[in-house]
Amino acid sequence: MNACIGVVWALGQVGWFMANSSLGYTVTFPLAGVGPGIVGSMWSVFVFKEIRGRRNYLLLGGVFGLAMCTTACILVSRQ
Repeated sequence: MNACIGVVWALGQVGWFMANSSLGYTVTFPLAGVGPGIVGSMWSVFVFKEIRGRRNYLLLGGVFGLAMCTTACILVSRQ
């Protein structure tokens, strides 16, 4: 199991280096901040069932939407 975790970590690090070389730091840092938050929140909803209730789902959906909009604006400004 530990080896699998290490492989996943290494793949993520390689992806980070490739993104930095092609996109630049000003784009990759915000993306790296948004991605893990979304993945962690999805784990909280579907696996651990920590987030419940319609109001919380709507708030989480709004935050995801805002994060996606800001990420899209960053990507578009880069081009």
